[in-house]
Order: sequence, then C-alpha cells, then structure tokens
Amino acid sequence: MRRHRADALGHIYGIAPEVVAQAGAYFRQQLRHVEVALADGRQFLMGDQFTSADILLTTCLDWAIAYGVGICDNAQPYLERIKKRKAYQQAGRGECPDDADHSGTGESLIAGRAEVAAGAFSSELGTGSRDETRQKTL
Repeated sequence: MRRHRADALGHIYGIAPEVVAQAGAYFRQQLRHVEVALADGRQFLMGDQFTSADILLTTCLDWAIAYGVGICDNAQPYLERIKKRKAYQQAGRGECPDDADHSGTGESLIAGRAEVAAGAFSSELGTGSRDETRQKTL
C-alpha cells in the first residue's frame, strides 16, 4: 500500500491510487478474522500470552490508522491494551537502539515500536538480548 502512495514511496514505485484503495479494502476484509478472534475478550491475539502475532498485528493496526484505513471494533480495545505495554511506550518515546536510523521517513515511530517490542518480546521469553533479536530481524 505505501509503495504507491504519493506521501510514502510513490516517488519510487509510482503513484497508483486504485492500488492503494484496493489494498485498503483488502486489509479491511482481512480484519474480519481479527474481529472474530478478539470477540471472546481475550487479552492478546492468540489468547492470554503476548506473542509475535501481537507484534505483527499491532504494527498492521498502527499502519492502518496512520494511513486512514481504519480498524475493526474489537481491535480498538486490543490496541489500547497493547499501547499500555512498557515496550510499546518505550518505543513511542524513541527509546530505540542508537544505531537504528529511521529518521526522515514516515516509518520512524512504527519501526521503532517494532524494534523495541521485538526486544521486549525476546526478553519476556528469554530468547536473547534486544540487539540479538534486532540483528536476526534485519
């Protein structure tokens, strides 16, 4: 979607409003799965434990809001819960690794949140340091 927006990467890939509209419609269609999954009141996407699926979904929801696509009703309280997490708040304050350079792009906050969340996730599971996790994802 961002590849073909005038305010994103359209200058590289070409501006295509029809493609952007179709991508938004497709995303909203896929959100029906999220709506159903979260309808039972679970805390996180896969149940009561925070997983990598929550990192991915949160990033998608953040992008959807940032690009005006919107999110489903059940995703709103879910996203509010995620935003209360320490790692999400740290990323919102820009507490990313010093060598992460996302400056000058519209992706800085979202990319930073993903990096911090990945580090926090690996710490929660005891799977390595934030730098080790970030290196694996790069």
